[in-house]
Amino acid sequence: MKTGFREHSLTALLAAALLFGALYWLGELTPLTALAGALFFAVSGVLPDIDSKTSIPRRHFRKAVLLAGVLLALAAFPFLTESFEYGALIALAIPAVVYFASELVLPGHRGFMHSHLASVGYGAVVVILLDRLAGLEWDTAFFIGLCAACGYSFHLLVDWLGDSTG
Repeated sequence: MKTGFREHSLTALLAAALLFGALYWLGELTPLTALAGALFFAVSGVLPDIDSKTSIPRRHFRKAVLLAGVLLALAAFPFLTESFEYGALIALAIPAVVYFASELVLPGHRGFMHSHLASVGYGAVVVILLDRLAGLEWDTAFFIGLCAACGYSFHLLVDWLGDSTG
């Protein structure tokens, strides 16, 4: 059976709903923390397909990277125009450079992005970002990062099951 966005998103949403229900029922976490973990699980369930040039996550990733490049250019514009003769041109080039660099960095489909090492790395990045940038407590950030890594690994499981059944 071929697995695509529909299969990954539906199975990840179902698993995330079950996860949220179990966590909420256990009562060990606040409802907001349980919901955040379930949402990170669900979104992470489709994330590994970012390495496929035709996937829905990749199309949205391209838009997000381009937007980040524009925001970076706007933030750096005053410094660049004051510091360099061609600072405005450099600022205009930033979004294109960021966009094309991201296209070069991502491997082919089912390469490194479809590995458990990538899953652990992604979970660690989520923990660090939530702890350092969002200011969440360590245990909350770790729980949400663990949910993100598990959602990512869930994608790999769905791919494996899909490949083995058809």
